[in-house]
Amino acid sequence: MQFKHQRDKDLFYLLHPLLIMVIGDMNLYCHDNNLPFVITETVTTLAQDKKLKRVSSSHREKRSFDSSLRGWEESEIKTFIAHFSEKYKDIAAISGSTFKPRLIVRHNSGAGDHMHFQIHSKFTIK
Repeated sequence: MQFKHQRDKDLFYLLHPLLIMVIGDMNLYCHDNNLPFVITETVTTLAQDKKLKRVSSSHREKRSFDSSLRGWEESEIKTFIAHFSEKYKDIAAISGSTFKPRLIVRHNSGAGDHMHFQIHSKFTIK
């Protein structure tokens, strides 16, 4: 596991312990499958979220992180998302549109193609 920024490495241990466990599992999966696992965002502030025009407070609540998809093939991304979405559906955030568990959202908000990981709001740390 690597971190894009030292700041996120320093803040990593503030994340919810369940999320840290999930990250460890994902890191092992990536290691075993020769995939890069680079965390690009962990805990943020309100000012950072406003600057990035985020609509969710999950990074401030210490229940989400982002990772890069650089170096991943499309099939690897789909397999990874399917595997971990099923494995951790009991702690995943609930989608506001489908009302179903959704641990991983793939998107590009202008900072590059990446995955956003989010556990349920009941795990919020203030």
